[in-house]
This record gives sequence, structure tokens and C-alpha cells, in this order.
Amino acid sequence: MITFIIAIDEEFVGMSKGMLNSIRFYHPDDHILILTNLESHLRVKKLEKEYSNTRVKVLPSHSFDSLDWSSIVFSKIEVFNLDIDGVLVFLDVDQIMYSNVNSFVQEFVNSGFVLAATYDDEVFRDQFKTIPSGYESYSADKALNTGAFITKRNPYIYDKLVESAVQLNGMARLPTQAIFNKLNKDLDNFWLELDQDFMCHPFSLNVMKAAKNSCLVHFWTPRPAFFEFNKPRKGEKSYEELKNIFEKKYNLDYPEEKFKQDYNCRKENIFR
Repeated sequence: MITFIIAIDEEFVGMSKGMLNSIRFYHPDDHILILTNLESHLRVKKLEKEYSNTRVKVLPSHSFDSLDWSSIVFSKIEVFNLDIDGVLVFLDVDQIMYSNVNSFVQEFVNSGFVLAATYDDEVFRDQFKTIPSGYESYSADKALNTGAFITKRNPYIYDKLVESAVQLNGMARLPTQAIFNKLNKDLDNFWLELDQDFMCHPFSLNVMKAAKNSCLVHFWTPRPAFFEFNKPRKGEKSYEELKNIFEKKYNLDYPEEKFKQDYNCRKENIFR
């Protein structure tokens, strides 16, 4: 049995419908856990009535010296402290799902690693505002992306992630990714690297065949406008700038219209 986990506040309820419908379509009998904060609990809890085998859990609050930290961001760490047996699959909701995750779950189960995830489009050093002392030699290494990962409950790893969160307080550019990637350097057998057949990057050439070759396409910040809630990161390139870079680099039209149709169909629970 797989438990799928998403984390949303009330601003992301609409966006989450496409992912929730996709999980139910591709994994009709597996469980869904929705993590949220106390302020959003009443609105998010209504989703329990819309989706079978689904429950909502309120996250504890944490205080960190970063505007990016909130209980929702911290949810990826909380996954390891959940009292749930079996495989856990965490998914950001700004993704389009095109197939079930069964083969990747089996690969993870057979591996003995702590978690399985696809590599990020940026390297280790880019996960930090300031790279931690002693980790400079890893600067150009691949980094894991935490938008989609497969794991199991592990209180030891939870404690280590919280410890790293305290150590990196104010140093992380991408909060949970900085913490996870630091711990990957601290521990053996932490990250089982999956390719983009699990999760495709939004501006990778793989998007041209993503629906056939990838389980997920992740539209991390900045996202296209068809994702209703799309708050940009201050000081970083806009979606249009990145789209233009893609089109010039590969001399191809970015398949935004196709993704828009796929996203809207999933929101309406239409799969074809």
C-alpha cells in the first residue's frame, strides 16, 4: 500500500484538484494524506469528503530565520515522522501526472536507500544562499529535487533533517532542498537518483515527449499562468524569460498549450 502525501494551504486548494484527481485515477486504492496548517484546516478538510481514502492532518508550527519557512514548507521533513507504515510518496501539487509510480516505488523498495528522487536542474551550491563550511568541494555536484520523492517513515532521518534545518537557518536559498542535499553528503545510501522518467524538469528538452516518457512534469516556481496561484521568487527569472531561453536554445516552441490542456483536464477529472 502506498500513501501519497501533498501539503497545501487554502491558496493551493484549487491547484491541488488536478493532482488529487490524478492520484485517484492512477492509484484508485491507495491512500492520500493532505498536510496543512491550522489557519487553512477547515477549508482543506472539506477535501476528505471529495476523495476516498483521504484524510487531512494539521502540521506543527516551526520558526526559522527565513521568509520561505512555514509549516507547509517544513512538511517535507515531517513526512519522515509520520506514524504511517509502508511506502510514502510526497508530491508537490504544481505537477502534471501522466502514469502511476509503481515501477519507481519497486525500485526504491529494492534499493535500501532512504529516499528516491530525480536530480534538480541546479547543482548543490545553488541550493544555498551561503554554502556551508566544509561542503565547498561538493559545489558542482548534482542535487536532488524534493518536489517528488519516495521514502518510508524514519525517525532517525527526521531528527537529522531537523538538526540540519537548525544548522542551515538563514543559509538556505531553497529551504528543504538545501537540508536534504546537505544530509545526502553526510550519510551513506541516502539518495537513490532517479532519471527524468520519474519527474521531468519544466525546461528540459524532455518536456517535448514528457507525456510518453515521464510519470510527472514539475512546474516549479516560476510556473505558467494556467496554474492559478503563482507567486514568483523575488529576484529570479520570470516564467516567460525561462520559456524564451528554452525556445532559443532548442529552436522549438515550448508545449505550454498542451500542458495547459492536460492540467485543465485533470482538474475536471478527465483523462484521455
